[in-house]
Amino acid sequence: MMVGLMMRHYMKKGDDVRDKGLKRPEDVTFIRNRHYGIHPYYQSLDIYKPKGKENEKLPVIISIHGGGWVYGDKERYLYYCASLAQRGFAVINFTYRLAPFYKYPRQIQDCIKLLNWALKNQEKYHLDMDNAFLLGDSAGGDLTALVNCLLTDKNYAEEMKIKVPEGFRFKAIGLNCGAYEHKISAPLKEGASEQDQQMYKMNLGLLNDYLGGNYKDKLQQASPIYHINKEFPPAYILSANQDFLKDDAYMMEKKYTELGLEHGFKIYGDDKHPLQHVFFCNMREEEGKKAMDDELNFFKKFIKN
Repeated sequence: MMVGLMMRHYMKKGDDVRDKGLKRPEDVTFIRNRHYGIHPYYQSLDIYKPKGKENEKLPVIISIHGGGWVYGDKERYLYYCASLAQRGFAVINFTYRLAPFYKYPRQIQDCIKLLNWALKNQEKYHLDMDNAFLLGDSAGGDLTALVNCLLTDKNYAEEMKIKVPEGFRFKAIGLNCGAYEHKISAPLKEGASEQDQQMYKMNLGLLNDYLGGNYKDKLQQASPIYHINKEFPPAYILSANQDFLKDDAYMMEKKYTELGLEHGFKIYGDDKHPLQHVFFCNMREEEGKKAMDDELNFFKKFIKN
């Protein structure tokens, strides 16, 4: 539990610096603090739409925030999701229950509960759920993939004991700097650096916080890479040249290629302009804006009138 709480502290500190001075864009309408469940904080959502199109039925993006399953909420992703709305979509930005106090699979249950809410309320909020897209970064990328494992694999949904909306499919998904395989790192060799020792302990602590004390028994079930199938929607898969989860992006791209699934793939950044994990959440990063444009242009190919 201490690992998750420590991560919350340090992630928030970094995000506060990144977002300092940002203001809500005036060309976006914000529908704030609706609820898709009974928890007043964790099961809450916002809807963002381009100003002037509040009553127009728009294609929908549902965004699943990152934060290592232990950190994050819709407030932290307000600016990022508003920037998606500026590009012509209705965007649902929501908070879900976090570890260590809420263990796996609560986070996935909340994602499905949110999806059911969106389907039920699509007419009220002018949401075109026939043209719906899902994206997420880091832990949110993991959950994005897992949601689609549930939607496309009846046996997996039954194993997870999660009921999903029958027949629903996302038009395409965005897998952004995600974690797609959960595993225990190889034992450290004698003489390992203090930094490596700390990272090893942090990985084990995070798995324990997220999956629970018997996490070793859940690693494969909770890893989407083992459940990707031929029914998966098209995906835009992205990462950064200095993203610590870059290998997971290559892994997912390989799986999509092996299954013959339509996808886009790009690693952003280079030696002259190195980019880190979830670089696109920095509203001041020009390459992040390009990544958003690339991903949403990929989505637009699948919108049906």
